[in-house]
Amino acid sequence: MKNHAGMREKHNLQMKHNKNLKFKKNRMTDLNEIDLDNDEFQEAYDLVANTNQTLFLTGKAGTGKSTSLRYFVDTIPKNFVVVAPTGIAATNVRGVTIHSFFQLPPRPFLPCDQGITKFRKGSEKRRIIEKMETLFIDEVSMVRVDVLCAIDQSLRMNGGDPQLPFGGKQVAFVGDVFQLPPVPPKDKQERQILDKNYRSLFFFDAECYRQAIPRIIEL
Repeated sequence: MKNHAGMREKHNLQMKHNKNLKFKKNRMTDLNEIDLDNDEFQEAYDLVANTNQTLFLTGKAGTGKSTSLRYFVDTIPKNFVVVAPTGIAATNVRGVTIHSFFQLPPRPFLPCDQGITKFRKGSEKRRIIEKMETLFIDEVSMVRVDVLCAIDQSLRMNGGDPQLPFGGKQVAFVGDVFQLPPVPPKDKQERQILDKNYRSLFFFDAECYRQAIPRIIEL
């Protein structure tokens, strides 16, 4: 069993350390919404706070996945970027859409796609990516496999390590594969492109996801 009192002490110390950080001024979560004594929550918290391990935080509807994400962003002193596949999902976690952040065109992507945006060195977006330690992807069940590959490529070519999945950044996938699935393209030719290049439309069939070997935690 984990030391639950120790987790509470860690939280109090973390919040004391964070109190002067600019991005902590408008906290998104209330402690009453979080079960700090939950073993799986503790494990996910420790992975995000203390390691560079990529993880997949999952669980059924109502188990607190997005609430946990908001809590991590509120309390852990790392450089985060939070994205989601839709505007509504992004607003829920005070993030931005995937296509907006990475400036992705609205089309299917090939492996090693030549149309991924390369941000100018010294630009604001390039600096954000370079300094980013952890990328949160909420509602990941809706993220198509080719979009995740495009994210991987963007991180590698915009300041990340080109030899490592996701440029060596920690990625925290949040969602439930049994909820909303990825939406296939309406255009028949676009669907054929995806069928030809990927095993399925789901994010977990992306090569970069398998290379990252994420730790799977179910709340």
